[in-house]
Amino acid sequence: MSIIEPGSTSDSEDLVPDVPRADSGNHDPDRTDYEVVDDSTASGSETSGGHLAHGVNAAHGAGEPDAARGDHLPGLAYHFFTPWYDLVAGYTLPERVLKSRLVEQAGIEPQHVVLDLGCGTGTLLLQIKRAQPEANVHGLDADATILGMARKKIDAEACDISLHRAPASSIPLPDGSVDRVLSSLFFHHLDRAEKIEALRESIRILGKDGELHIADWGLPHDPLMRLAFYMVQFFDGFKSTRDHVDGKLPEIIREAGFADVKETTRFRSVFGSLSLYSARKLPRSA
Repeated sequence: MSIIEPGSTSDSEDLVPDVPRADSGNHDPDRTDYEVVDDSTASGSETSGGHLAHGVNAAHGAGEPDAARGDHLPGLAYHFFTPWYDLVAGYTLPERVLKSRLVEQAGIEPQHVVLDLGCGTGTLLLQIKRAQPEANVHGLDADATILGMARKKIDAEACDISLHRAPASSIPLPDGSVDRVLSSLFFHHLDRAEKIEALRESIRILGKDGELHIADWGLPHDPLMRLAFYMVQFFDGFKSTRDHVDGKLPEIIREAGFADVKETTRFRSVFGSLSLYSARKLPRSA
């Protein structure tokens, strides 16, 4: 399948037709420049209770994530390194253990709708699907190139996973339609204001009893881990990573409106300390 860019046209019969987005109070109903990211099915609908059926693939075109415009930062800071992301992450980070623990922590059930926020090359998406094949799994990223890599991996395993190209500040899913939001090594790319935006969007799409589970850089175990983390900051930026090295991510998650925020696990790596976090959506006031 192909990725349809906002406002683009094509004569190819293989392109998935535009699917109208579900209305949400946070989205402009007059916009027409929505994009559809390649998906294994062309149709989608809502099931009872506001949850999404498999195959929903309307993505919000909230702005072209072009490197020249600076709308997103690639996983390894430079687009040149994107094809090598999986190799680098696999050799330098406890990625498999980290993501396996994250999936286990999330407690995903067969009927759950799950979003991987900042899904990258799809490694976490596939681990979610392997752990719970009956879950309705979605991945979101602003980088079209890395989504293409994710689609190849997903197709190779013949999995039913929907991909959306959009910023984390404008998630193209309806209010209250998701049970679990997971994210791995994504939030340290965002500055504090962007973190808050992405977290509040996560609250919007989460339903009753919805949960957030994050794996990302955290407060260093010791001076050696702090020294190692300078390499991450050199590539990914000091501004966006400062709150992580200061151990303030739980505070930011609370500030965005989540409850029961916890750091559940810590890992050492060659680039610093990694942490798992959990939080839940506050119930609506009566």
